[in-house]
Amino acid sequence: MGCAPAVLSGLRWVGALLIIAAGAGTACAADCAPAATLVDRAICADPQARKAEEELDRAYAALAGRLGETQRAALQGDQAVWLERRQRCTNYREDTEIVDDVCVVRETGERIRLLRGEPEFSGPDAPRFLPVFYYRKAPEVLISMAWPNADGPGMAPFNELLNKSTAEMKVLPGVVDGPYSLDEVPALEMVERYRIQHASARLISVIFSGYEDTGGAHAFGSYYSVNYLPVEGRPLCLDDVVDPEALARLVPICRADILAERERRGDGPWEAEPAVRDGFISGAIIEIGGWSFDRDGAVIRYNYDSYGRDGYDCRIPWAELKAVAKMNAPLPFE
Repeated sequence: MGCAPAVLSGLRWVGALLIIAAGAGTACAADCAPAATLVDRAICADPQARKAEEELDRAYAALAGRLGETQRAALQGDQAVWLERRQRCTNYREDTEIVDDVCVVRETGERIRLLRGEPEFSGPDAPRFLPVFYYRKAPEVLISMAWPNADGPGMAPFNELLNKSTAEMKVLPGVVDGPYSLDEVPALEMVERYRIQHASARLISVIFSGYEDTGGAHAFGSYYSVNYLPVEGRPLCLDDVVDPEALARLVPICRADILAERERRGDGPWEAEPAVRDGFISGAIIEIGGWSFDRDGAVIRYNYDSYGRDGYDCRIPWAELKAVAKMNAPLPFE
């Protein structure tokens, strides 16, 4: 769905080619009759899901109409990869594959916001955002990435920061510039997306997540954030927020969150000794790349294995964070 080649979507979409031919204002059209996949059939059968799909098409068409030829082609490739990934929104119940409706709604909503350049929370005087895409497909290689650029006074350093942070992900000499060679990596699939969790004149918080598969036994997940202070024109540092001795006060909050999440997921008891367990949590807290901020406060990511599979989020509400933060911490506590 959403204006990509039918071979990946399972539905017959004509929007992408029409947009390229006719420019902005051409809507995507869907014919659900040939829908072949479980996820696509579920979307076509649900009026609310169809309505969200129409929003997705409009967002795609509006963005494609604003982009130049190179970025429009990258958007089309990235959209096809996203559509294929959304087909994985399924679970199993008694050996029967069923659609994970929550996953479909979440993925579709996040994609609409990405295409529109919309933060999940937008505060006073937030800048406008435009997604930037990188897409490259070659034999045994697929790289599909997106990151935001901001439009507004003083936002050039933010854009440069994100352009640099994503540049190192573009790999393989002979395919794209980077640290790997084809001899070292016989196959590569790399996908990265973002969510703007918070955007205001005081703070921009962006989460990047994705995976890298080099053909081994497991793919490696990635999850990191970029927090930026527009007024000061620089990234947020952990030392801006809390003193080292205050970090210890966050450990019990995160421990409670993680243990509760483990129970909700049915992950079983945490086998590590309490001191070792709290050491792991402390290690996550001191990494600013694991911190992000949303409407309600700070979110600290704890990944429990080296493959970066679904980690746990520790949530620190603004009131609790303010109680341990430095007096002049540059955060939107109001």
